[in-house]
Amino acid sequence: MNLNLHTRTEIIIHAASFCYKFCKVAHLIFKLVQILIEHLTLLVIITVVKSFNSSNEPIHDILSSKDG
Repeated sequence: MNLNLHTRTEIIIHAASFCYKFCKVAHLIFKLVQILIEHLTLLVIITVVKSFNSSNEPIHDILSSKDG
């Protein structure tokens, strides 16, 4: 296959454009996962704090209790 310079340049431009778009999508996915992890972490912290607040025992007793 004998490609002229114009066709090769178009191929390179399309490849570069594809790589740029792929990197933007990968970055977007990374940011979404990062936000999801942050929200899940906050949800766990809120749940733990609420469970400690609803308990009648002091936090020290809950943390130092040994089962078994």
